[in-house]
Amino acid sequence: MATVQTDAFTTADETNLQLVTLTQKYLGNREFVLSGTNDGYIGATVAPLAPYTNLANRYYPTVATLPQISGNLVTRGDLGGYFTPNNIGISTYQTKNITSLIDATKIIPNVIYKYIDPNVFNKGRGLTEKDQDDIIKHIENTDWMKGSSTDTAFDGQVRNSDLYQKFIPYQSNIETQKNNTYGVVTIKDDFEYWTGSQKNIWVQDNKFTELDWLRYFDLDLRTEYTVITPDKELYSWHADVFGNQYALYKPTLSARSIYTMQESYGQLWVKTIDGSVYKATDALSAVYSKYSNQSTIYNQLTGNSIKNFEVYFDTLVIQLSGYTLFEKITFDYNDVSITNTGTDYLNLNLVTTLPTRVLSSTSLTGVTLSGDAIQYYGGIWYNEPEKTFVACLLLSASIVSTAPSASGIVVPVLYEYNLNNPAERVRIWPTNNTNFNEYIYYQGASGEDVDKLYLTYIKPPVLTYNKSTNSYFITFIAFSGQSYKIINYSTGTTTFGNVIATETNNPVVTETNNTILVV
Repeated sequence: MATVQTDAFTTADETNLQLVTLTQKYLGNREFVLSGTNDGYIGATVAPLAPYTNLANRYYPTVATLPQISGNLVTRGDLGGYFTPNNIGISTYQTKNITSLIDATKIIPNVIYKYIDPNVFNKGRGLTEKDQDDIIKHIENTDWMKGSSTDTAFDGQVRNSDLYQKFIPYQSNIETQKNNTYGVVTIKDDFEYWTGSQKNIWVQDNKFTELDWLRYFDLDLRTEYTVITPDKELYSWHADVFGNQYALYKPTLSARSIYTMQESYGQLWVKTIDGSVYKATDALSAVYSKYSNQSTIYNQLTGNSIKNFEVYFDTLVIQLSGYTLFEKITFDYNDVSITNTGTDYLNLNLVTTLPTRVLSSTSLTGVTLSGDAIQYYGGIWYNEPEKTFVACLLLSASIVSTAPSASGIVVPVLYEYNLNNPAERVRIWPTNNTNFNEYIYYQGASGEDVDKLYLTYIKPPVLTYNKSTNSYFITFIAFSGQSYKIINYSTGTTTFGNVIATETNNPVVTETNNTILVV
């Protein structure tokens, strides 16, 4: 075939060669060209000359130099806003163990197809607004990312998922640091005493002993501060707004149940934000010291006799025997110390005589209550948006001056505290208009009013809140003689003392399914 002359100096073959060279020069990856035939297809490869000098953008790559109105430019919001990282455009997914195949069923004769190296890229869209390279089929082997049947609980789950990018605009501290710092004791803590291939070198950089060199060689002290307590278990864990963590450990009981764990007492530990672990008697010494002149409280705080512990923002709630303390704290990041703010909450004292202002109501006219009341702590309901919490008490008092059949009153008392104004509290129940006749129980109540039968034994209540009715519910177990009942009080209705279960319709049984006959 004769050579075609395109001008005085260049032939058509030379021009085509130059065009191929220019194409190769500006390619960022290998490009494949495929043409369908009546018998199948034929193809060729165009290899880039210098792929490292070019961007690997696909499907109409452009460089924005001047404002255009052609629709090729899009805003950051169009690309997903803050869902996409800076300077890379639309997110690209990555995988491995991928095999590429040509799907002959998608090839049309006499049609030319172009696609980038299928061993590197799967199909995409770019500026075309639809999937490209449909003639290429990719088969992915994802076994590498799934747990196998030998991984027990992780069978079928994604392995090392904390190492992979999540396409959401949030990343937790655990994902950033690759280390879970939550918990006074964590799985990655160093508890080793010895190191080396033969475990014959004494470890002197254990994280729990780094504050005092003497602890390196004091086995008892070293074991104690690793919080390895085979006879105790974690009962309650909380963190304050400063990043400090608190853990209450209680003895492991032989006859363990939810109730026995609630009623037992334990030791409080504190892990400050720098990772150091202390006994609460050390970390909270500035908080405990304010009670040094109140021996009943101070001895419980320092004697590992804490019944429950909670944290709300910057307020510690410490439940003891007969007392519930509320302490607003602050934290000094320079010397890593926890102190109280000097603004005191009004604590709950369950051992004082019954204050008359608690039961102030016109409905009590002519009724005299005994000054000695039994008070039960019912816990807290925290309102996070409002930064308030409600503490519950259940008071049981004898009636000493009224009709002989009226024997006692059992009434809930709710106090509301404000985290931003701890020095004041508001009694939100009962109100001055509360009808206390609904809370009175009688000796020998008639058969028509068995729900009002005198209560001989009461358990501490549970406080809950119904947002839809804006009502608090105080529920507790009580006994009249040997017959039990579950009683529910509500601040949102006019009917109180609602017995929701009795021994007749829901008998109390033990774990061996034996009915309880005596209290």
